[in-house]
Formats: sequence, structure tokens, C-alpha cells
Amino acid sequence: MHGRTSHSALLLAAPLAFVIACSAPEGGEAASSSTGRPSTPGGGDVVHGRDIGAANTGIAGAIAAGLPCGQLTDYDGPYIIDAPGTVIENKRIVGTLKILADDVTVRCCDVDLDGEIDARGIWVGYETNPSGWLIEWNTIHGGATGTIGVDLTTSGDGVCRRNDVSRQENGIRLSGGRVEENYLHDPIPYDGTAHRDQVEIYGTTQPASLLRNRIEHDGEETAAINITCDFGPTDDVLVQDNFIDGGNYTLYDREQGEGMPTRVRFIGNQHGDSFYYGLMSADREGTSDAAVQAADPERFLWQDNTWAETTDPAHPEGEVIPVP
Repeated sequence: MHGRTSHSALLLAAPLAFVIACSAPEGGEAASSSTGRPSTPGGGDVVHGRDIGAANTGIAGAIAAGLPCGQLTDYDGPYIIDAPGTVIENKRIVGTLKILADDVTVRCCDVDLDGEIDARGIWVGYETNPSGWLIEWNTIHGGATGTIGVDLTTSGDGVCRRNDVSRQENGIRLSGGRVEENYLHDPIPYDGTAHRDQVEIYGTTQPASLLRNRIEHDGEETAAINITCDFGPTDDVLVQDNFIDGGNYTLYDREQGEGMPTRVRFIGNQHGDSFYYGLMSADREGTSDAAVQAADPERFLWQDNTWAETTDPAHPEGEVIPVP
């Protein structure tokens, strides 16, 4: 049932045709360095999400990169971090770590939710709006129904990178900040009720970037990346140079209570074909897509995305996204 479907089964909403812009969006490189990717201390350069995996993320990746990581000790608190500048590293953490203060770093930790329902592994800003956070080289696992590996929905600006996140209902949820070079894989098994997404953006408070991640869903309920306006307006989302696969539809870009997402850009990603129904489910409001795009070309951009297996364009100009 997975994989290749007909064009008519591509979208949950009414069929639509996307118009491709011919140049990068204004400010599209703002989240990257002059080389197109930021330097990751100890981890080397990663050109694309296809280069990411278990060997160069999480604690195993940190050890392979020569970082002083791996000699873990049990963490006995505090589990609510309200002191600015706190650094937590090389710890075995069972339960949810809640970050309320600015400039907090969590590095080289094994975070185990131990089967807890509706829990978060690392939760930034659930009561405040901290910024300057750095979440890197952690292994986050062991969730159950309702869990989120890294929850950034009420956080300020920060960086989440090189984490290995698995066995959650939802891998990472964010409302802004930079999520780069993470490995999201093996969500909890579908039990008929879970709404499983590897990345969720349900409203943004600032620009959000997904850069060079490997995002793998097992192909059923719901998406590898789910972008909507459930919790508020969603604007200025850059999804660039990732490997993305699986889900009912791999990508959702849907209208919800706060309208349509705007300025959503998919650039240079590679896609597998293990989706359940198709590559993308998307809505547009008010008029035909061609007219919407002509009036507001930054509403949605699809540029230089390919199928991973063939490197053929995943979205030829002027056509609905094809299936291999």
C-alpha cells in the first residue's frame, strides 16, 4: 500500500498546480553561513540531510567526532532549569527536562522518557520564552502516546542540532529557531489513535529553519513534516537540504484555524517514496493556485527538490507533484 500512487491520489484537498519560482527567496540563506551551511563544532561539515544518520548524531556521533562525551552519569535534577547559562552535559536523564531560562545548553545526554504518556524529552519555554538555547548531540528515546522528543513551541531563538530522536509520537515541534542536522526516525508504532509527525510547526513566533536533517517516518499517520496554523499564524519557514521520507503524505502544508501558512519554502530537499498516499497534501485559499502565486509568490516556494533514488526533479515546473 505504500509508495507509488496515481496523480489523482496525491492530495487530500482539491487538486492544485504549484508555480515554481526561478530564484531563491529573499533572505533564503540567512540561516546558513557563506558556505551554505554553518560549522558544527566537532562534527565536521554536512552538505545535505542524506549525510545524516546514527553514526554522526546523538551520543554515538559525538563520540565518533571526538567530543568529550560518553562517560554518562545519572542526572538527579533540577528538572526545571530557571538559571540562565546553565550547561547540562554527559547525563542520563529519565523524564522531562524543562528549560525556562536563556542561554541554556543541553549536550551529550541520553534522555529516556521510559514509556511515559504525553511527556516531552526536552521542553523549552513552556511557561516563558527563553532564547539562546543550544540542544545538541543528545539521544532522545523511549516515548509513548502523546510524546514529543524536543518541544520548542513556546521558545525564543536557538539551535537544535545533531540529536538522534526516536520512539516518540512526534519528533520535534517548533515555533521558531534553527533545527539542523538531526536524525529523526522510528516513531512509536501506530496504534490506531496516535497522530504521529516527525516535525510539527503549528504556528510561528519567529523565523523557523529546518536544515540538513534526516527525517524518516514509517509511512502511516501522519507526516514527516506537518506545517499548519493550528495554534496561530505560521509565517517564514525554510525547509532546505533535508532528506525527507514517509508519512501518509510526506509533507503537509494545510489551512487550519488561523488561516494558511505563508512564506513556506522547500528548497533542495531529497525525498524517498515510502509515503502511504503521496508526497504532499496542501491547501490554498481564495482562488486557484496560479492566481494566488502570481499575487503573492512568497506564499509558497518549491525549488530544486528531487527524488532521492533517481535525483529526478520531484516537482517539474507547472505540474502537480508526480509520483515515481
